[in-house]
Amino acid sequence: MSALSALLALPLASGPSVQDLAPPCEPQWIWASSRPGETEVAWVHRRFELPGEPESATLWGACDNALAVYLNGCHVAESDDWSRPVLVDVTDALRPGTNSLTALCRNSGGPAAVALRLEAEIGEADFELFTDERWLASTTEAIGWAGADFQPDDWDAAYAFGPVGMAPWGDLPGGEGGEPVLALAAEELVLLPGFEAELLYSVPRTRQNSWVSLAVDDVGRLIVSAQYGPLYRVVPQAVGSTDSPEVIEIGVELGHAQGLLCAFGSLYAVVSHSDAFPGGLYRIRDTDGDDQYDSVELLRPLVGGGEHGPHAVRLGPDGESLYVIAGNHTALPEIDMSRVPRVWGEDQLLARKPDPNGHAVGVMAPGGWVCRTDPDGKSWELVASGMRNAYDMDFDAEGELLTFDSDMEWDIGLPWYRPTRVLHLVSGAEFGWRHGSGKWPEHYPDNLPGAVDVGLSSPTGVVFGTRSAFPPRYQRALFVADWAYGTMYAVHLAPRGSSFTGTAEAFVSGKPLPLCDMEFGADGAMYFIVGGRRTQSGLYRVRWTGGEVQDAGTIEEGAAVRAGAQARAERRTMEACFSRGEARAFEGGWNALASPDPFLRHAARVGLEHRDPVEWAGRVLAEERPRVIIQGVVALARTRGASAGELLATLERLEVAELPREDLLGALRAWSLVFIRSGPPTDGRRRALLHKLESLYPAGDVDLDRELCRILVYLGSQAVIARSLDLIEASESEADQLHYAFHLRGLGDGWTPRDRRRYFSWIGRAVGGMKGGVSFEKYVRGLRDDALALLCEAERAEVAAFLAVAPEPAEGDAAVAMEAGASASVLHRWSLGELSGELDALEAGRDFAAGEAAYRRATCHVCHRMRGEGGATGSDLTGAGSRFSARDLLEAILTPSAAISDQYQDTEVWTTDDELFVGRVEDETEALIVIRTAPPREEVWEIPRDQVALRRLHPISRMPEGLLDTLGLEQILDLAAYVLSGADPQAPAFADRER
Repeated sequence: MSALSALLALPLASGPSVQDLAPPCEPQWIWASSRPGETEVAWVHRRFELPGEPESATLWGACDNALAVYLNGCHVAESDDWSRPVLVDVTDALRPGTNSLTALCRNSGGPAAVALRLEAEIGEADFELFTDERWLASTTEAIGWAGADFQPDDWDAAYAFGPVGMAPWGDLPGGEGGEPVLALAAEELVLLPGFEAELLYSVPRTRQNSWVSLAVDDVGRLIVSAQYGPLYRVVPQAVGSTDSPEVIEIGVELGHAQGLLCAFGSLYAVVSHSDAFPGGLYRIRDTDGDDQYDSVELLRPLVGGGEHGPHAVRLGPDGESLYVIAGNHTALPEIDMSRVPRVWGEDQLLARKPDPNGHAVGVMAPGGWVCRTDPDGKSWELVASGMRNAYDMDFDAEGELLTFDSDMEWDIGLPWYRPTRVLHLVSGAEFGWRHGSGKWPEHYPDNLPGAVDVGLSSPTGVVFGTRSAFPPRYQRALFVADWAYGTMYAVHLAPRGSSFTGTAEAFVSGKPLPLCDMEFGADGAMYFIVGGRRTQSGLYRVRWTGGEVQDAGTIEEGAAVRAGAQARAERRTMEACFSRGEARAFEGGWNALASPDPFLRHAARVGLEHRDPVEWAGRVLAEERPRVIIQGVVALARTRGASAGELLATLERLEVAELPREDLLGALRAWSLVFIRSGPPTDGRRRALLHKLESLYPAGDVDLDRELCRILVYLGSQAVIARSLDLIEASESEADQLHYAFHLRGLGDGWTPRDRRRYFSWIGRAVGGMKGGVSFEKYVRGLRDDALALLCEAERAEVAAFLAVAPEPAEGDAAVAMEAGASASVLHRWSLGELSGELDALEAGRDFAAGEAAYRRATCHVCHRMRGEGGATGSDLTGAGSRFSARDLLEAILTPSAAISDQYQDTEVWTTDDELFVGRVEDETEALIVIRTAPPREEVWEIPRDQVALRRLHPISRMPEGLLDTLGLEQILDLAAYVLSGADPQAPAFADRER
């Protein structure tokens, strides 16, 4: 009897015995049935006995399409490319006696099958185990299927299609790599002194997708959701344990949640609309008390999907309500009450330009919003609005609500760009997001300022440290997460009137660390998850281990804290007069209109706007205090509570030359709102106001000069042209120059030949000569085109020499580059499995110049920006290394349509004549939809709305597949190092490799 025969003769603990097998010469392709479904998931299982400790063991495997293998509870292999089998060392996962091998297999369309081969050396005996019809299989997930002791009792025998080598798969190579991809090790994180991090779980993507939201239930367990998958319950392991956490899929028909909350004995989930589930606020309950969720109820549909859809849900500070936050692409649901006065509008004094790359075109006020609702989701109250795309929010110990709102990074360098900001979401707040160039400056009196500017980032999770076991300073901190650059900040707030200011301190960072969400557990530790857009997910725990810390503070700091608390209490008293559908008068609110604190003024003004203007309009019109006049006129203009003549007569009493800066800015906005809401002034009033305001311009203050330029252009000033050109020529700020040039573009009269030459000479230098975000250059070219449109043919000829118009990027070098890239010779059809085994070579020894050359050869520069240079069709790659691992980056390049960001997804429009138009929506009106098609040959199509049969998101990325196929292996590795380093030649990847 041979060693192998002796081994096969050993009895098994359960299931078909190995001795019954007629040992195949090679693995069989197997599945749970003979006809796999298009998107079917199957599990295959085998238990077997080993008589001793293996000296070595390998597992070979392939699956059409994706595979995750568990051996005795250990995740040992994964693959998503059947043509590149995996080969991994599994020696440490095997044990003498009974062993359990289970594979999760996922089909993505077409044929489906899996083939596995396990080989082990045990002393002088060789052991082999192959997939065949003796394996057990199922298409229903069983509890504990990945565990070491799993024994299926109701699975059927697998169906065997035939041996490896058969069609359609053919012969396969011997395999390489395939070890599970892990999240960034805790040792690689950068933490503040005294804090310690653990990587609790590296999420198997093939099995559990990429996690994006997190909650803590009433007994301290974690609930998480995959972005494109189900919900899971996680029981973290004890501190110091080498065990894995218990991770169990929650067996309900719901997932894809971007917000989770355990409250009122239920699990609440906010789902952004997808193909899998309608968007909305859901309640999930355990109806029979067995500690298993079994009921799903849609409490309120929410219209809007993707990454600018509905996001988080929080328990209100009263313990009796829910708060839901949503991005600016989410339609405001039907509301029963509103703390925000229902008088919002776009409120643009001059014509704005929509984003030339099509982002958020036609999305109108109120923008992003927060609503309060009851536990049953029946009554909805609008709390705050005007945000862009805040993903999460939290209440501090006093019940003050804060969030972390996103910027429009395509606008970087433009005068209306607003950085990512921590916002204080007071009752009735408006933060002035408007699409395109229409974003409101912070100083508008009908708009609130931010608390803390954080800078370039992609906001995700938000949580206060109130429930933590951290030192007091960090218990008071607001923790905010940045997905794009892999940093979590501790924001330390300080009083500023009845609101806050503060500073942001890097709390934890890493590369890659695409932060999504965080919460504090019952143990006082922080738990956070990374993932999103199909990147590698991980669950981490952060604890304070630095010993006891005293809460030290100066007398002055203590006094400031007390004064701030008193001011916030005063503000909340006023806010209570217009919450929950009430609109009560509050005498103290009138004097608050004159407060130096913008948040107190805001509360007082909003209180007025909730009441009938008949009650208070006369008091405004008779008021003598300038600040109260300004606030009152703003309120009356917005509510149309008085005639334009009455409002302008009231404003005319202001001695504008004597007003403090803040009040003059407010007065300019008050005049603007009267014109916006009630129409232009009479010619006499226009000339009188021009006389007043022209005497102030320029004022020598950036904000004042910007606003004076805006209103003077509206009023048709002749003097504004030369004075604005003087400011353009004197300013070192490109954003300031652009502001003045942008507003002058609409003036058709009053130009001298000299001023026109000065203006178009500046435009000629600006086009192609200034750098900024993705939309920057197109805005500048649009400015030029608008200005030229007002000229006659003779005037155009006069300025032509100054413009020296450069070719449009898509029609010049970019088009040539894309066509050259498309026609380049294919060297090899690369797959992810093939490249994954080479990633260790990225640690050092790469060639920066070769990486840059490969980046251009693959035409990455045509669509993507790197350090301010490049195209505008794709994302900025400067910070790619903070959110992508090398494997994630290569996967995104190889399969670009697997995860498309909202900002870069095209729209497809089918007409009633069966014509298809695919591109970015550049503009839309009641009559037309304007579509700009993709580079290199961009075309603009105007489609009448009455001819639109279907409009939907286009599922295919603009980024083509096969971009790496013109490169060799070393070029690909150099390119990956170049991108992951953010084009930094000093990055470790370009250091000499140690010999």
